[in-house]
Amino acid sequence: MQQCVILGGGFTGAALAIHLVRASPRPLDITLVEPRAHPGGGVAYSTRDPDHRVNGPIEILAIFPDDIGHFPRWYTQSGEAAADAEALASTGQLYCRRASFGRYMQQLLAEHAAGNPSQSRIRHVRAAALDLRQADGGFRIALDTGDSLTADKVFLAAAHEPPALPREYRALNGQTGFVEDPWNIAAIEALPRGRDIVVLGTALTAADIIASLLRQDRGQDREQNREWGRIYAISRRGQRPREQGVLPPIEQRLARMALPVPAFVQRHDLRASLPRPLRALDMLRALRGDIAERESRGEDWQTAFDDLRDAAPEIWPRLSLPDKRRALRYLRAHYDTHRFRIAPQIAQRLKQGEAEGRVALLRARTLTAEVDADGFRITLRVAGEEKPRIIQAGGIINCTGPNADIAASANPLLRSALQQGLIRPDPVGVGIDVGDDCRAVSRAGEAVPGLWVVGPLTRGHFGDLTAIPQINRQILNLIPNLLG
Repeated sequence: MQQCVILGGGFTGAALAIHLVRASPRPLDITLVEPRAHPGGGVAYSTRDPDHRVNGPIEILAIFPDDIGHFPRWYTQSGEAAADAEALASTGQLYCRRASFGRYMQQLLAEHAAGNPSQSRIRHVRAAALDLRQADGGFRIALDTGDSLTADKVFLAAAHEPPALPREYRALNGQTGFVEDPWNIAAIEALPRGRDIVVLGTALTAADIIASLLRQDRGQDREQNREWGRIYAISRRGQRPREQGVLPPIEQRLARMALPVPAFVQRHDLRASLPRPLRALDMLRALRGDIAERESRGEDWQTAFDDLRDAAPEIWPRLSLPDKRRALRYLRAHYDTHRFRIAPQIAQRLKQGEAEGRVALLRARTLTAEVDADGFRITLRVAGEEKPRIIQAGGIINCTGPNADIAASANPLLRSALQQGLIRPDPVGVGIDVGDDCRAVSRAGEAVPGLWVVGPLTRGHFGDLTAIPQINRQILNLIPNLLG
């Protein structure tokens, strides 16, 4: 029986295991290495905060293309829907809590471990992988428990790296009141009440954390005068995530994602330009033209943008390396804030917080960040203000987003694979270098037999691979090759 080891048991790893055992013509022995007690949730879907919602309606969480209603049915039958009175958004669509989807994935994985069409074995090893190296025609993986595993095939499905610290704040790391990991809820709850809070970043993670802070200031905390002071969210560009509108039916969205030639490519006849490289600036102009056309018909911009997103796997590889780097430097913040739109419930919470003067989102550059007797003293150059602004804060929360540079990774597994030459950073500095089949590319530039990278760590090669529909589609497209 073929030995397969999946390193990382978040959504990507769990979905990969489920699809493998459903499609394999013969039994597989799959080991899922994940340090959490319950695989399937990962960082994003293991949160228990009621304000952390999937940033799309529940219909997008379609794991099985032949049964797109599977999760919505489970959501109702499991009692999750009845337990969440705030799930129904103003758009009339349901936005479930991330924890609900995490529990769904945990149960789905457990069901497939108990029985599956290929009679394969799925077992969860609760550990962290420390070392990966080739051995005896396969691989050997050392775990932090002192044990080791052998495998014929290895799939790297590691989670996002923790956020990188902005240079101005690195000296504050480790200080009381400085929260390096935004998902460390205990550390956030321990921040001193009655003091201002600074949130580094204004994108999706920052929106989630601000919504949580505002909720925790409700009710008893407010009555006991234990609320936090003002919440300042700062970033150099001041970009904030857009709010989700009313999305078209899931059948229509999945059909457009599955087109052999993406709608954006068809509309602009990009196939006719082969083999000439595309330019990011031309794609930006084409997108603006699509948006203007739709708005002239009274439609919103989101469908036009989603067409570009769905075409990313075809467009991105055809950009030159310098053009990719320019796009990441100058356009990534704009792309991400339109790409990763927030649930209407979170958007409303932020709007209310700003209207009440509880929240301020600032386009600002940090001049200095220091520890003082009252916490932290931060000096900002705020856009539109002549004089520097000084904020005295009781706490700072780092919400700058996952660090995409694996060369700076603190993950011992990735460091080991880099040292062994089994993987190398993607040329654009985002994730791991892979081929079109997701096979890892070695330091020498060759495909590594038996080693694949799946999920967000392949974003540098494919251009956009972060959300569940895109990750799930990547896995489904890979399955025939993986099983071969």
